Amino acid sequence: MERIRAGKVPSKVEYGFLVVDVAPGSPQFARPAPPAPSARPPQTAVAVAPTFSIGVRAAERPNQMDTAWKQARRAVAAARRPPAADRLAAA
Repeated sequence: MERIRAGKVPSKVEYGFLVVDVAPGSPQFARPAPPAPSARPPQTAVAVAPTFSIGVRAAERPNQMDTAWKQARRAVAAARRPPAADRLAAA
């Protein structure tokens, strides 16, 4: 601590912590240059044309996303193995 106070050892205080350079003679690495800002930010929204069905209200039409996850859930449930008998006896 005496050498730090005397300035013989490179150190600094960051956020209340004393940081000591443990290899003062080592080569220093240069910071990489920050990336150049792009001219235009990427598009985050995609416009979708509305679909119309004759005689069917939107609430009555099946949603493709809704039916897709239900089909996947049914397939997983059909492939699932039931618990083993020895696990049931231990419970």
